[in-house]
Amino acid sequence: MPGEDCTDTEIKSHRWVRQLRTWHDERGAALVEFGLVIPIFVMLILGSVTLGLAYNDNNSLNNGAREAGRFAATLPVDTINVWLNDVADAAEVATDGAVSDTATGSEICVAYVYPAGTEPNDQTTLLFRDASGTTITSGAFCFDDGRPNDERRVQVQLGRESQVQAIVYTRNVELEARSVVRYERAD
Repeated sequence: MPGEDCTDTEIKSHRWVRQLRTWHDERGAALVEFGLVIPIFVMLILGSVTLGLAYNDNNSLNNGAREAGRFAATLPVDTINVWLNDVADAAEVATDGAVSDTATGSEICVAYVYPAGTEPNDQTTLLFRDASGTTITSGAFCFDDGRPNDERRVQVQLGRESQVQAIVYTRNVELEARSVVRYERAD
C-alpha cells in the first residue's frame, strides 16, 4: 500500500501482477494484428510458389528447345515427316512433360529450314503440334531467324501457358523458348 514499507518480495510480486494485467489486456490486440497480417503473408507465399513454378516451366522449355535442336542437328533425314515427329517427341521428353498433350496451352513447332533445297527430304518443312493435333506444312518455318537461305538449319519453338496466383490476383503468362541450330548431318 502507498506510504507503507514493502519488502522486496512484495514489490516484485506487485510488478509481476501489473505485467500480467498488461499482457492480458494486450492479448486481443495481438490477435487482431495477426488477423490483419496473415492474409498478406499467405498471398506472398502463394505468389512466390506459383511464380517459382512458372520459372521452372520456363527453364524446362528452354532446355527442351536446346536439346531438341542439338538432337535434330545430327539426326539423318530419311523421311521428313518421321524426322519432324522424332524431333518433336525429343522436345517433349526433354521438357519433362511441360509441353505434353495434357499441359495447358502447350505448343511444339519444329522446322527443317532449307529454302534452297530441291529434294523432297531437303526442303523447308514445318511440324506444328498442339492439343488439337499435328500439322505438317511444306515451305513454312517456325519463326524468322534472319539466317541466309542457303543454310540448312533446324528451328524449335516451344510454348505453353502458365499462371501466377496470389489469392486475389491471378495473371496468365505465355512462356516461350526458341532454338536455331545449324544442320550438321553429312549426307
